[in-house]
Amino acid sequence: MNLIISEILNETNVAVAALVISLVFSTISLIIETYRYNKSNRINTELDFFKSIFHEHLVENIPKARSKVQRTQSGKIEGIDELTDILNIVRQDALFFRFRDKSFYDNLRKKLQSLEDKLTKLGKMDEEQYDDFRIEMNQEIENIYKLILNKEAGIEEKKKGITNFLKANFMYVVLVGVILFLLIFVTVLFFR
Repeated sequence: MNLIISEILNETNVAVAALVISLVFSTISLIIETYRYNKSNRINTELDFFKSIFHEHLVENIPKARSKVQRTQSGKIEGIDELTDILNIVRQDALFFRFRDKSFYDNLRKKLQSLEDKLTKLGKMDEEQYDDFRIEMNQEIENIYKLILNKEAGIEEKKKGITNFLKANFMYVVLVGVILFLLIFVTVLFFR
């Protein structure tokens, strides 16, 4: 009789443990999906901001203004004012990110300001100096584009270290910890 009761209790423990495990995994799945859904919505909203803020500048304004920067026969560089104005407008338009992603905003502001400073300090140049300047200017514009497009694509500069990994994946780390705790708990429950 005791053997039958013991088997029934073991079967009941197994059923309860299976129920607990299934409830835990269902809850964890719900939490993960809610987290992913909210993150996806946030990314889509941010993407809309990116398009409204940067699209026209990247596709039209900067390339047009850049194409007007030319060296005259006398060595004077023309078209600088329009390009510096556009860079200043981009910086002003990006102010939203000062509060949303300060690191991105500061990095973008520094790159834009650096290029503006170089453009405003230009004097007369011979052809070789202008060619060197043009290469450097194009590289700086390319770096600005790369920064903006990487941010839009969700590619940020990777920070090293376990702390940053844990911060970036906090939800998953907690869930793995909960799962491990429950598995240990169920194992202890069975083998007592």
